[in-house]
Amino acid sequence: MSTPRAPNNNPLFVARWNQFIDDVMKRENYRPGHLNQLAILCDLYVEYENLKNQLEMTGNTYESYGRNGLQIKMKPEVAQKSKVVDQIAQYSKMLGLLLEKDKGDTGQGNSFDV
Repeated sequence: MSTPRAPNNNPLFVARWNQFIDDVMKRENYRPGHLNQLAILCDLYVEYENLKNQLEMTGNTYESYGRNGLQIKMKPEVAQKSKVVDQIAQYSKMLGLLLEKDKGDTGQGNSFDV
């Protein structure tokens, strides 16, 4: 079976796709539906990088003035970045892409490379 090309031309998407595609396809439980999950995972990595870059440029907080005076608040992008990290971990686990060194005796991994 030939390796499918990345369904998106974004360079980061393509890099992650190429990083994971062989591992996903060589699994004995491989199904074509896994490619859809891999595409979602690659999209999540792109979203993570975009959020990370935006927050690096603008910071994690903003100031708000109201009847209680100055308040420093977290930007919504911080919460979104956290959600994306959780989703990356979930999709990585679903696809069995957690690194071997991250798996304990139970075989359950708990980290990934963002």
